[in-house]
Amino acid sequence: MRDRLRIEKGRLTTMYRNPNYTGITTEFWGSCDAVGGREEWTLWGTPNCGKGQPGQVARVGHGAAPSRFRGVQLGVRG
Repeated sequence: MRDRLRIEKGRLTTMYRNPNYTGITTEFWGSCDAVGGREEWTLWGTPNCGKGQPGQVARVGHGAAPSRFRGVQLGVRG
């Protein structure tokens, strides 16, 4: 899994561990102002869905590219 790093003034700085965020859906997606290209796209997931007896082997995942969001509150504790 890739590290989640903060970018400050064009440089990678702080690494986030177990990052989380909060927001209203339309405001969150409206704050996205950059998405990485095809070369940055990565498939994330697991090879086992964890269902069934015996366990089923069914890949579960989705692809994503690094994205930039402005003004999103990070590190929210529940």
